Amino acid sequence: MSQGGFAVYEGLVNRELFGRLLEESFRLYEHAQENREPISDQEVWRGGNPARQFLSVGGGDVQAAFYQSPEILGILIRLSGVTIRPTGGKGTFSYYARPGDYLAIHRDIEKCDLAVITCLYETYSEGTAGKLALYPRRLSEPLPAIRATPTLGYLPQLLLPGQTIILFGGIVPHQILPVAQGQVRIVSILCYEAIIQS
Repeated sequence: MSQGGFAVYEGLVNRELFGRLLEESFRLYEHAQENREPISDQEVWRGGNPARQFLSVGGGDVQAAFYQSPEILGILIRLSGVTIRPTGGKGTFSYYARPGDYLAIHRDIEKCDLAVITCLYETYSEGTAGKLALYPRRLSEPLPAIRATPTLGYLPQLLLPGQTIILFGGIVPHQILPVAQGQVRIVSILCYEAIIQS
């Protein structure tokens, strides 16, 4: 985490829980809503309204139990070195399931200091299609500058089913590159807020 504001882990979600999360994401897919914005707003640093096209739905009981688990919270605090708390009662499932689905360069909203993203399903395509692209060497740059040169210093990260990335999403700029024809990517997304010690 200290080397770039993110790290990928195997086994944070065990096999039994992975199966239950995958089943829940499939079951809730019929309720997923369109998330579409053709042009990013002029936000300079964090949050805002990035361009995007994908489907998403609020998580169910399985995801909520994982999200609120004191054991998982303790693990995340140990791995990140930051005291955190859940920002709400549940997370979301995101579906990049149609050609061109994507999420443009952004930093996460104010209450999402630490993002925990678990890949549940991925029909991998060649090249960078559908990958999570990170910009760990451009932390101090405003978003418009990064968007103007989107391949400069970017690190495409293929997240495979069962892998979880822990990301300081409010600091590290990132995006989901457009998925290819026939490619499907389903992720579980949880957001945690950092607690500032006084």
